[in-house]
Amino acid sequence: MESDANSLVNLVPKCWGLENKKDQFWVTGYRIFVPSEIKLNSMHMYDIDDARIIFFTGNMSYPSWVGKPGWEVENNSLIVKHLDYKHQESPVGTWVLILQPFVKEMVERSEYHIKQKAGCIAALYVAINGYNMAYERLFDFSNTMNGSVSCAGPTLINPNAFPIPDVSDVKLGYIFSIYKKIDLLESKNKRRVELALHWYEQGLRSMGLDSFIKYWIAIETIGMPDESNVKPANISLSKIYEMSLSDTIQKFMLGRLQGFRSKIIHDGEDLTIHQDLSKYMEYLFTDLLLYYLDLP
Repeated sequence: MESDANSLVNLVPKCWGLENKKDQFWVTGYRIFVPSEIKLNSMHMYDIDDARIIFFTGNMSYPSWVGKPGWEVENNSLIVKHLDYKHQESPVGTWVLILQPFVKEMVERSEYHIKQKAGCIAALYVAINGYNMAYERLFDFSNTMNGSVSCAGPTLINPNAFPIPDVSDVKLGYIFSIYKKIDLLESKNKRRVELALHWYEQGLRSMGLDSFIKYWIAIETIGMPDESNVKPANISLSKIYEMSLSDTIQKFMLGRLQGFRSKIIHDGEDLTIHQDLSKYMEYLFTDLLLYYLDLP
């Protein structure tokens, strides 16, 4: 089989009700890594929860960005560097395609939630049948019922939303002195700090619920030793800001943040995480990190 934008239209379930030529559906494609002699003699399709999962052996045509979109400075102004995409022609291989409608129950879903759903489907196949079942996520793009394709690019964050960094010798030297202090910690404590910084960096490169959970793991790692109780972190914040413990609990609301974490992890709630909340958690982490290192 050779799959392209037009042939994919024929694979959309009728029950989705995509009758208008401008109606869109989302396509996510994974390469299944199998020896070349193992081939599927026919296409296999499975429908679940407004997603169609398709397995086949053949060629795949898909859009791919040429280069990488980003930001450029032109005439002292920040502009988006728009790049084009081209269609890639894959060699013969075995693939899993995940098709999803943009609109579910009369509500348009976000790109984030659609990509997340595709990842969950792929994760199940990997959990049961090994990593090679979804060895490589090659593409995510939207397709209209008339066969036109729109390629989804990476999320670009406006650098003007952040303060200008201090790159003076004094500031860079101070940060280096912090790193040297980390390096001199005993191995267990050093590893704790490095793990916290790892999860903090993961949060910076994520969005929404993913970002929230990673920031929380970073805060828990650096501020709640040996337990998930928020009290040690509250005690640290009370000392940092010279406040009573009761005032600290009221002001910083770590218990509320832990409640959000529980609702997401244990209750499966899909909470909306405002960017100001993400920024707040970044600041909390910095406070607790400096306190852990006995720095102002």
